[in-house]
Amino acid sequence: MIRKLLVGVGAASVVVAAAIATDTGHFATYVNKINSAEGLEVSYSVNEVGGAQTKYYVVLAKPNKAMIDTPAKTFVADGKNLTVYDKKLNSYFVKAQPADLVKDIFVDEDVSLWRAFFDAKTYDKVASTKNEGTRTRRGETLNTVSAQVDKNGEYTIRLHVSQKDSLVRQAEFVSNMGATQKIRIVNVESITTGKPADTLFAFKAPANSKQLTEQDMMSAEWGHDYSKAMENAAAFGKGVIIDFYADW
Repeated sequence: MIRKLLVGVGAASVVVAAAIATDTGHFATYVNKINSAEGLEVSYSVNEVGGAQTKYYVVLAKPNKAMIDTPAKTFVADGKNLTVYDKKLNSYFVKAQPADLVKDIFVDEDVSLWRAFFDAKTYDKVASTKNEGTRTRRGETLNTVSAQVDKNGEYTIRLHVSQKDSLVRQAEFVSNMGATQKIRIVNVESITTGKPADTLFAFKAPANSKQLTEQDMMSAEWGHDYSKAMENAAAFGKGVIIDFYADW
């Protein structure tokens, strides 16, 4: 059975904050690599097997700057303010940047791969990890490692890591719910570490876009994070609508 929870007042989708505590293999090497980097710039695509491909662009800088461009939204954190632009609404809001930047902008599974840049403990709770030898992708030999997030084996992350720089070149998110399996594949087009230019963290409002309050933006969309939705509802004095459905 597949169960989905849609929340009327929420920010984004739930992502499992999980991974390794004592692994000394390729997974831990990758986490250490990006967590110790001064900056990170990556362009990549994501597609669910049998589905359409989507493009992402992520730029991060220590200690607290980020620019994340997704198909639906753009997040820009300049160290003082967080701006969230909704492409469908052609609207954005600006608020004081939260202390816990990871919680606010790395909630989507498709960007969760990079959250270890800011949080070295991102993967501290996975059930197990396993080195799976090497694979060849686009003519490059990669070390492959998998992390079983939960004890039931319902969610697995598989990384294909470059032997040259210990950075991910491809990843797979595998979800098993009963007889249904979903696989999302991340293909990295370019990835570099080093300090990015500060201009990348300066938000430029698109033509004809409108600035709204965070409350107005949140009330105009569906979310997937129940806890976040309850926080928003309490903060704004609003109710929450929950829509359940199941496929058997």
